[in-house]
Order: sequence, then structure tokens, then C-alpha cells
Amino acid sequence: MITVPFSIHELCDSGEERLLSCNDVCEKVASFKEVFRGIDAKLVALHMPRSSELVCAVAALVDIHTPFLILQPGDNPVSLRAHFLFDGKELVEINSLHECTSDEAEEQDFCYFISTSGTTGSAKLVGVPYSCIGPNIEDFSERFSITSDDLVLCSTSFCFDPSIVELFLTFTSGAQLLLVPDRIRSQPHLFSNVLKTYTPTFVQLTPSVLSLFDESTLSWIFSDHSLIRCLLIGGTRRCRVNGVWGGEFTATGDIVDVVDGKYVVVGRTDDQIKLNGIRCNLAALSEIVHTLRGVFFAYFLLYRDKFLVLFVKSETAIEGSLQQIMSSSFIPSKVIYLDRVPLTPSGKVDRLKLTLMLEEQCSAQMKSWSDIFKFLEKFGIRHTPDLSFQSFVNYGSKRIGCSDVVIDVSVILSLQPDISWACDTKKCIDGTPLLTKLFDEDVVAACSHSGVVVCLRLRDGFCLWKTRIHCRFETSPTRTGDYIVVGGYDGGVYFLSANTGVTEWRFGCGDAVKATCAIDTSDNVYVPAYDRKLYKLDPKQRECVWSCPIRSGSPARAVVLKECVFVTTIKGSLEAINMDRGMLLWLYQTQAPIFSSLAIFCESGFISSVDGVVTKIRLNDGKKEVAANTHEPIFARVSIFCNLVHIVTQSGSLFLADLMLHILRSFRFASCSFVVPPRTVRDNAVGLVSSSGLFIIFNKDNGEAHAFRLGAGQVFSSVVVSYETNCMIAGCRDDWLRCFKLPVGFL
Repeated sequence: MITVPFSIHELCDSGEERLLSCNDVCEKVASFKEVFRGIDAKLVALHMPRSSELVCAVAALVDIHTPFLILQPGDNPVSLRAHFLFDGKELVEINSLHECTSDEAEEQDFCYFISTSGTTGSAKLVGVPYSCIGPNIEDFSERFSITSDDLVLCSTSFCFDPSIVELFLTFTSGAQLLLVPDRIRSQPHLFSNVLKTYTPTFVQLTPSVLSLFDESTLSWIFSDHSLIRCLLIGGTRRCRVNGVWGGEFTATGDIVDVVDGKYVVVGRTDDQIKLNGIRCNLAALSEIVHTLRGVFFAYFLLYRDKFLVLFVKSETAIEGSLQQIMSSSFIPSKVIYLDRVPLTPSGKVDRLKLTLMLEEQCSAQMKSWSDIFKFLEKFGIRHTPDLSFQSFVNYGSKRIGCSDVVIDVSVILSLQPDISWACDTKKCIDGTPLLTKLFDEDVVAACSHSGVVVCLRLRDGFCLWKTRIHCRFETSPTRTGDYIVVGGYDGGVYFLSANTGVTEWRFGCGDAVKATCAIDTSDNVYVPAYDRKLYKLDPKQRECVWSCPIRSGSPARAVVLKECVFVTTIKGSLEAINMDRGMLLWLYQTQAPIFSSLAIFCESGFISSVDGVVTKIRLNDGKKEVAANTHEPIFARVSIFCNLVHIVTQSGSLFLADLMLHILRSFRFASCSFVVPPRTVRDNAVGLVSSSGLFIIFNKDNGEAHAFRLGAGQVFSSVVVSYETNCMIAGCRDDWLRCFKLPVGFL
């Protein structure tokens, strides 16, 4: 591979820009070549930040035909078999044990090495020879007519192969490299600004990054005015050659080990499963059973993604022996003994016939109540004498099986709305932003894990004030009088001036505060802490009015109604406490932790626990009225509107129930998880926030679901909407607070 002089335009994390001319780059490359001289083509690990210096070091190593590896945080250069470590200043020999003969080095002729992430197994080091990358770069240069007039955007992480394409196209064509920081990729408003300001001509994007752009950016990218000449979008399994679609690329699915330089097949990817949260390989489990004496055949199936079933051909029963050779997590729910093994015409085990055999056997064993009770007793479920006399209505359903009918919903990604402004809070945002008034103008306050509390003007994102407190905040800020109040992980409840952000008062609890503070009409503050106390604070007098013991800590906001404060705890209790005296009025105990607040509707309260049970409580005496079980974990408060109880689960389901908790309809959203309450959007639509970072508008009448991304990370908080300005504010675990400008009629 022949390199030619090229230039670099570097955008630094600090906001500064560096422009290295061809002469500057040549001088820097020459100085690095002097450092690397005499290392005999041994692997060099580059431990350098993403910078023009790193690019020049790579160019120098390519020039002298020496393989390189760009280290990522946490990488160990010794375990990655590097011989030398270079930090931009000093070259150190770190590994002299892994010597290659000259014949092997010549045969392999490696250009670079890259470490895989290990998402499908253990991390691996992959070597790419010049014979592989060279023709690829040559083909790209010719196919896309890359010349010295091009500006190649280098936005891909250096831990992924496409970054090498961006570098090597520049090295071989003499183009200019536009090097941007890693964080640009996940910030669509910043990325969009880079594209429009610096107008690169060659750009590579993944589909997920492209989907983050708003409509105006996408329109600009694909317009006649855009200077982007080549836009490569990776990720598809099909290719288009001369306008004709080819077939799908299909992986063989084989899993191999390398033993003495040879590939040994040890299983298949379709044998990889996750059972009880533990990843395992069905073929490997079968091999363990094969070690038992008298076993001629063993084959595992995962039935309905829940039950592990073993089919075995054996001289004797093996149930007792399984306990000795297998982890308790992988003991099969059922063992079926075979006289013969069913095979497909191609000679493989016929999974379909095995499944039918299982279902027939289960059906034959479940033809009477006694058979069912006997089966349930295996799992510790005892027979209730009057079970057969109960109706479906007794179990919370008006119609037979209506709660078992689940509608699968496909979520369609819509165009991203424009981002009016965005603010980097330096760490994750888990609390819901606060929309309030200041100086007769709408402002937004938010806090993050970094300890940053910020107040921004809604109309333009102008920062009115920013405060940094040495404390982690997972809660939402709230307003009481002239204060912004927020509880922290250090047990402090901080009262900040709404005008300046100055901490006016800090009250210390005995343990962490993870719940948003509740406010009464007199601006008193109620906060549950993990020291098992509920505190009533008076910010005007700067004193604690009272503290009341509660069963445990709580991440949920207390609810104030009339003369009572209602608090839920992770011990599963709902406690009613007198507002004036701090005395316990009544307590209702559930069987599982509660992570959400009480929902109130017409003198009744609704609580949801993580075991999937929603309970309706009389608020005057704490007595249960009725309960329903969704059988899915619930972390969000229920929402009640349109005379319907809306229940969302961590498993991605939405249940609609009447006020007596009869489940009327249920919907399942693929690849979604809900931990914040749903919100009303229109009469027939619900707004849902998925932990995956999507805001979904779901039409309950026609079942359509449209979504857009709130950020590049997970979202564990609600969004805030300003209907006056048609804006939506969202905090994300990618550290950013964003304001989206919504189209007219969107909400």
C-alpha cells in the first residue's frame, strides 16, 4: 500500500480546531518513523488519545510495513500479544516472548489488529493482512473516485474496522481527513452541525446513527445542495450491484475453537440460549449428559423460550445423576426417554418431531384435574380444594381468556423532530426535568449523576445558571417557593435558589435520597430516605418539622392528599401518615417491593409491585378493594385517564383495565421496556417512554405505534411537554438534556 502526503483538520473535544498541512503531516510521520525504526515488523500497540498524533503514528507504521493495534480503554497490550507499546512519546518493548519466524511474518503480512467486543463470546484479537485491506481500499478509491480534493470524515470509533477505511482512503489518495471526537457520533445535533459546517465529501454512517438525525438534517444530506458526494451506510445483509439486489449474506452459524491452528466445530449459534439470566449452549449441555454411563443419545430443546427439555436414549433412568453433573440452573424441566431418534431426510435431529412428541406427552398427562395438580406440586404449588368452583370473574376477568389475549405491536421509527437545543450535563440523567417559571419565562431545570444542576431558558436553551455539587443525583428536581429542591445520594436534600442556583440550605438525612421530593400547599417538603424515615422539612424556617419511621427506603415520590402523606417502600408497604403530626394512620403490605408512587383516583389509590400485581386501595382505611396480576414486573406508577387504568411493565407490555382492574386489552411492544408511567397524548393515543430510548405514540384504536429516539442512550425518566411552545424536553443516560421542537398537531 503506497501512502501519499495528506492533511488533517482536527476538531478537538475542547472545541478548538487544529489544521495540519501536508508538510506538517509529513514532518510528524517522518519523526514517528524514526522512533519505529528497527522494530522488525513486530506488533505495536498504540496507547494514544483520538487525535491527529495518533493518525500520523498509524501512517508511519503503514509506511514501514509494521502491524499496529489501537488500544481501547481497559485493553491489556501484553494479553493482546503486542511486542511494543507507544504512547506518542516513548516506545517501550513489553513482550519479547511471542516471537514469529520470518517465514510466518512474511506469510501472514499483517497490516493491523483489532480487538472484538466479545458480545457473542470471549473477546478476540483479529489480524487483518495487507492482502485483505489493500484490495479493499484500492476498490473503494476507484469505485468512489477518491482524490486529493475530497474531505473524508473520520467519525467512526477506532475500535471498529470502518475507521481503518476512513484513514487508509486518506493515506492513499492525499485527501484531507476531518477528524472529529468520539462523542460527536451519539449527539445528532452536534453531528448535524459538523456535516453542515465542514461539508465533508465522503461519509460513513451506521443505520442507527443515521436514524438519530432530524428531518431537516436528513433533507439537507439528500438534497442537491449537500456537498456529501459519497454516503456509505453499513449494516445491511444485502448488497446492490449495478442496480440489482443480490441475495442475503448468510452466516453458517457454526461456533469453532482454534486448536493447533485448525478449526474445530464445537456447536452452533442457534444452540446459544439464555436461561434464568445465564447464557449457555444446548450442545454443550448435551455433551455433559453424554458422559453418563449408558447414555447413547442426549438432546436439549428450549420449549416456548422458557422450559428446558432433555430427550435421551439411555439404558437406565438418569434424573438422579443429572443433579451431580449439571448446575442447578440447567436441570431440565422434563426428561423424555426415546426408543429411537427422529431424523430429518438430511440426517439431522428432527426438532419438530421432538417438540410434537413433548406436546403429546404433556397433553396425555394433563387430561384430568388430578394430573394437573400432580404436575403443579412439582413446583411447590399446592391444590386449593375450591379451585374448580372459581370462575374467571373471580380471578379478575369478565370474559374467559381476555387477559390472555395479547396483541403484538410493531413500532415504526418516524423522522426525528428537530432539536431546538441540547445541554451536556457530563453524566447520566435519570430524573425527569422540571418545567417551571422564572422571571415570567418558562425555564427547565435538570440534574445528573455528575452533580450538575442546571437551569436553562426553554425558548433557546440559554443557561441561566449551573451549579456543581459533589453528589450524585438520580432524582428529579422540584420547585417549592423560591427554591429548586433535589435529594442526593449523599443523603442531602439541597435547596437551591431558583434565581441563582446557589445552595441556600442543605438538610442531611441518615442515608441516600433516591425519591423526588413532594410539596404541599404550604411549600413544605416531604422526602423518604433510605434510613427508613420520612422527613417533613420547612424551607422557610430551615428546619425539620418531624421525621416518621417507615418500613424501608423508597425511590418513589410521596403523594400528598388533604391531611395525609402516602409513601410506598421497597419492602412492599403503602403507608398513610398524618401530615401535621407525622403519625402512622394505616399500613397496607404487599408481597413484593414497590418502586413507584401511589396513583389516586376518586378517593381510591392504585399501587403496583414488581411481582406484577396492581392493587386498588381504599384511602380512608387502607383496605384492599380488588387486585389484578399481570404476571410481568412493574416498576412504573399506573396512569388513569379516559376511565381506564393504564399499566406498563418492564417486559414491554401495556395493559388496559377498567377501574375494577378487569384487564380489557393487552399489548406487547417488541424490544421495549417501560419503567415510567404512560401519559395521555390524545383521546385515542398514549405516549410511552421505552428504556431503550424511544418515545412511542401508540394509537389504541388502530394499534399503530410510531416512535422517535430521545437520545443515544437509555432513558429512565419521563418526558416533559410544553404545549404552549410545542416542545418536548427529555433527559437521557447519554448525559444530554434535549429540547425537541414537535410538529404542529403531534401531541
